[in-house]
Amino acid sequence: MTEKLVKPIHLACGDDETRPILCCVYIKDGHAVATNGHLIVKQKLSATTLINTDQIELLEGRFIHKAVWKEVFDMAKELRVENDAIVCQTDAGKVIYEFANHAMLFPNVESILDNCKTEPTQQIGLSPKYIAIIGKIFDSTKLKFEFNQAKGAMIYSLESNDELAYLMAISID
Repeated sequence: MTEKLVKPIHLACGDDETRPILCCVYIKDGHAVATNGHLIVKQKLSATTLINTDQIELLEGRFIHKAVWKEVFDMAKELRVENDAIVCQTDAGKVIYEFANHAMLFPNVESILDNCKTEPTQQIGLSPKYIAIIGKIFDSTKLKFEFNQAKGAMIYSLESNDELAYLMAISID
């Protein structure tokens, strides 16, 4: 199987177009970040994609709609940033995708992640749908989670710390 240019982080984006910021992958500090309000996924682009470092720097602060990210994941062989667009080389030729323009702020993911403190807990509810999404994004059939009491959340991360997912617990009452 051919290695993909990017990982399918778009799967962690929201579907509600009335909350357009959650329908985008946000590039910040060299990381791609996606959330749907229940799940946060953060990936260091230089460690998890085939995108060149100079192109990653040009993506800084950009919003990429999940539909565009999916097409890049599905088809792109090469990516280049030009002005307000991503130019991809695919088997079918050159394709140009415009960046999403949003005046809104992306959720403060770092603040959420910083508030996760490891405290023991006896039980936690999880959505199988979101666990399946994490498995697809990280291309893994085995996932190891760290359970946290704070905010009822749990974290999945790889040993390299280049990728992580933050999954909100659900009520099991």
